[in-house]
Amino acid sequence: MKLENKINTEEYQELHFYSGNQTYEVVELISKENLAKYVQFDTIQDLLVLKSYFKSKDKNNNTYETLKITADGKIQVFDDTDKILKDGTMWNRKYYRNWLNNGDKTKQKYLNPLTGEEKKNPKKWLAKFIKMYNEASVVYESSWSYYMKIDGLWYKFEQNLEVNSGKFEKQYPIKYDDARMIELKDQCPSFGIAPEKRDSSLMKEMKYESTFFEKSSRGKAFNFSAGWWYLDFYMQGGDTLKIKRYASYRNPALKVYKIPKEHGGRDDVLFIVQEPSEMLKEQVGGMYVIRPKNIK
Repeated sequence: MKLENKINTEEYQELHFYSGNQTYEVVELISKENLAKYVQFDTIQDLLVLKSYFKSKDKNNNTYETLKITADGKIQVFDDTDKILKDGTMWNRKYYRNWLNNGDKTKQKYLNPLTGEEKKNPKKWLAKFIKMYNEASVVYESSWSYYMKIDGLWYKFEQNLEVNSGKFEKQYPIKYDDARMIELKDQCPSFGIAPEKRDSSLMKEMKYESTFFEKSSRGKAFNFSAGWWYLDFYMQGGDTLKIKRYASYRNPALKVYKIPKEHGGRDDVLFIVQEPSEMLKEQVGGMYVIRPKNIK
């Protein structure tokens, strides 16, 4: 079964040009020049949390940001990034920050839990380590150093090669008793199966139109095509938003998220993340929210 090609392609717009229709608006959250990554959801504050990157040929123009986004698409931006742990801590091997949890941008130093004698004595080092490991609500490991969160404070155990080597990491793995960050399910249908077999209840591929083709000497499986995807998004109330997207023929390189209803999410609010391509200039990035114009 082939896709229906009898559509008016002029009705379809790229998200960065699209304002929506009478019922729904399309609002840019992250520029089409940027890559949005590490999308997580904070189940305590009911916020989307992610990082945004802009990589320029001139490294001095690179930007890195961390964002909090509410269920209706309002944003707070912090112009720096760190690794985000599942408890919401912004982690770096030299410091940590609590901006995601309480808005504090300050770089906090890790506390040293060891006395000079405990550092030198492997048995005492291990005894202290086990005691604190069992007390900690979060334990994170990097390069054989351990970071432990106890009563809201972070401690750093410097590695002791006489003790924590070999099977030590398996015996004392990373743990999160305090885990607030979760990954949201991508609502896009699977593009690895035939169009007629996909779940098209939310989004349907109406047409793919190739504008670039490169034949491979290695066989058909290695041929490459890129072009325009024409996609219908079926919104609450019977509205259909018509979006086009330039990408490889394999998939349109975008993800669609809904915030769970138990955390303030709505079926009529969608978050769309687009993946840019260094090879395909027309394949842009960015992040957008589709929401009712009269949303409260």
